[in-house]
Amino acid sequence: MGQWNYKNYVLELNFYDNPTDPRIVEFMKGLDFTTTEWDEFIKGKLPLQSKRSQEMISFVVSYHDGELCPDKWNSYEPVKRDFNKDDLSGPIGTLSFPGGWVFLKKKRKLDITIKNMWYGLTFIDDKVVSPQVLGEYIMNMTILIAKEKKPDLQYMKSLLEDVYFGLRADSGQIIDQETHEVLYDIKEKNVQEF
Repeated sequence: MGQWNYKNYVLELNFYDNPTDPRIVEFMKGLDFTTTEWDEFIKGKLPLQSKRSQEMISFVVSYHDGELCPDKWNSYEPVKRDFNKDDLSGPIGTLSFPGGWVFLKKKRKLDITIKNMWYGLTFIDDKVVSPQVLGEYIMNMTILIAKEKKPDLQYMKSLLEDVYFGLRADSGQIIDQETHEVLYDIKEKNVQEF
């Protein structure tokens, strides 16, 4: 899908909601654990899940009778794992992990990436150090649509608004990936012509 050639329109949405499994959030409160303690904790909590992660993945699957439902998914590139809409535990578990990314691909249509940016864990000498906040927002969703598909601006605007309101996003824009020009900002209601 042209993700690496930068000739895409990007629908970018940001969220303050935390998709991290609440058991991890509770465990990390004191930030006083070793890699061994972390590994033992995680093993005992699989599969990971959160209500917000479930909501995000389920929305993508069910939007307009499967219009966005992916064919493939993974937690990293390349995106080659078959997507099973009847078993969402893999993508939900990945998004529920701090710093987890979910890549979703709908063949010949679009790519979706959902990022959990709550914290990135770093260990030094077997001890957790102050985790790094990975951005202003806690979760980010991007939908890439190739320019070569000549998508209608009204369609992209409608899709952005549906996702924005359906998932209660905190910001939403349509961006030209090649020029970085903001074509539409949902809060400003400004629309550029193609």
